[in-house]
Amino acid sequence: MTFSFIIPVYNTAEYLDECVQSILSQSYNDYEIILVDDGSNDGSGQMCDKYSEEFSRIKVIHQKNAGLSVARNTGIKNASGEYFILVDSDDFWLGDYLGEIAAACGNKPDMVVYSYQPFENKDELKIRKAEFELPSYQCEYDGTYFLKEVLELALERNTFYRLCAWCYCYKRSFFADNGFQYPVGRNYEDLRLTWQVILAAESVVVMPEIIYAYRKGVSGSITSINNYKNLSDRLEQVINNIEDIRHNDKLDSRLKTLLEDCFCESYFIIMTISDLPASRAERKSLMNSLDENEWVSKCSLKRADRIVAGLIDIFGVRFVCMLLHVRRNIIYHGQFKRA
Repeated sequence: MTFSFIIPVYNTAEYLDECVQSILSQSYNDYEIILVDDGSNDGSGQMCDKYSEEFSRIKVIHQKNAGLSVARNTGIKNASGEYFILVDSDDFWLGDYLGEIAAACGNKPDMVVYSYQPFENKDELKIRKAEFELPSYQCEYDGTYFLKEVLELALERNTFYRLCAWCYCYKRSFFADNGFQYPVGRNYEDLRLTWQVILAAESVVVMPEIIYAYRKGVSGSITSINNYKNLSDRLEQVINNIEDIRHNDKLDSRLKTLLEDCFCESYFIIMTISDLPASRAERKSLMNSLDENEWVSKCSLKRADRIVAGLIDIFGVRFVCMLLHVRRNIIYHGQFKRA
């Protein structure tokens, strides 16, 4: 079994070595690393070249800055492994797990999913705790069954399942045969694509191991920048997803409801930080979009969200947004800053 690790790199010199070394430490050695330098200007690109000079299994692709989606698509296009694994260059793997993933790929599943742990301080990693706990044993489902199971679990636990690109191992031929590509020119591209990839999978092997360390709060990362483009792109992805779900006759009604619940969580998050884009015109435009699409707030199955949706019916989106801004500032003591 051969694997391709695809690592898009953009101005992450501070973290890149830890990321690359975590992959190079794998004892299972039938893999390549593809570093896609997306026009870095902090020395990351030169670091990539040094890795490729030192390690024959590492190859580097330099391109003009075009965004995470293009970098991922470039890496996938140039991958040669039977399976590929996406890793963000400010994150890393938590141990020697590639051999276990190779064993899980024995029956050639379309995907392997594993657990991840978010962290801001590395001391948090001393206590291994997944953000979302998968089943405690290795099991195999079809994609529809898997997605339904994890979304039911998320609802039961009053949490959410993060549909990120980096907690899966993908069969390259499955990805290519279905014509999957990350949407270009939009942020939160995995929010748009990952659920569609899962639903297309005929077999998904679930591994409970916490393999991936997801670094939160990195300056410059998409999830840490609350500017107009990020928030409007995120809202657009949510709306497109829910509309696609509602028009998909192949999905049963319960799965549709669960997916809508999953995606509308982002609507409430955007409401909570809708005052953070830099200009007044951007904030007004974002508020107009939230107002025009207030129907999304009614998709949630969670009690707290339903209360907020009820308040929107009575007082309107703008007033409820102001309440959420005040609540955020009290709870997080001004942690969130204007873009």
